[in-house]
Amino acid sequence: MPPFAGQGLNSGIRDAANLAWKLADVLAGRLTDAALDSYERERKPHAQATVALSARLGRTVMTTNRRLAARRDAVIATTLRTTGGRAYLEQMRYRPIQRYTAGLVLPPRTTTPTRTPTRTASRPPARAASGRLRGRLRGRRVADRAAPRVRCHHTHTVRLLDEPLGPGWALLGVGVPAAALDAADALLAPLSPTVWQVAVDDRLPASAGTAGLLVDVDGGLDAEFAPYRGRLVLLRPDRFVAASWLPGQPPALEHHLHWATRPTSLAVAG
Repeated sequence: MPPFAGQGLNSGIRDAANLAWKLADVLAGRLTDAALDSYERERKPHAQATVALSARLGRTVMTTNRRLAARRDAVIATTLRTTGGRAYLEQMRYRPIQRYTAGLVLPPRTTTPTRTPTRTASRPPARAASGRLRGRLRGRRVADRAAPRVRCHHTHTVRLLDEPLGPGWALLGVGVPAAALDAADALLAPLSPTVWQVAVDDRLPASAGTAGLLVDVDGGLDAEFAPYRGRLVLLRPDRFVAASWLPGQPPALEHHLHWATRPTSLAVAG
């Protein structure tokens, strides 16, 4: 790893974070050994992108071409004069985004529409837009920059989101019926997830079923899960979204996540 982006140790920590929970789940009997094969598929693309960025920064920082150096300095000076530009550089927002498209994440569910949507010049087909949305919902890390503050309704305490989610798998229903969340919980029994209903629009649900209830405190929870409204969300222990689906449309969870134990019934999913 070239040293210019300062990502050598960070990449090593990401590697360890990716592999540690999988080893723990295999040893605990939740996942099969096959789950460990996902490590390279998940980490290699981001590691390669980070190496490429570091090399590119090195060529920029260490150039001996006076004209290129003068242009570099002018661009940086101009960028630092704006609030957004300064944040972009100081917070290293140019780093590659870590998002998984393979490994222990599920592909989006594909369905055949009952009729072909009418295409117009100003509005693309709904099916295509829905497919792009589904692709963005999986494989991303929740609360990547800062954990939202949430109110745990049953304990009447305000905590960071990581605390109620716990160190393992987590299942969240974002404004879904309590029965759908309970059914998904039964499906995911082999993973032993913590289960939470996420309140939306500052309204408490009539019933959270057997799940706990999380309420937004500072706007962070609402913003984080806005794309998942009306959906069930399965978070891995490393807080990457393993799957997201609509109630009544469960994906092939067992096949993709390499469960070590077959659930009692695959017909009752959310």
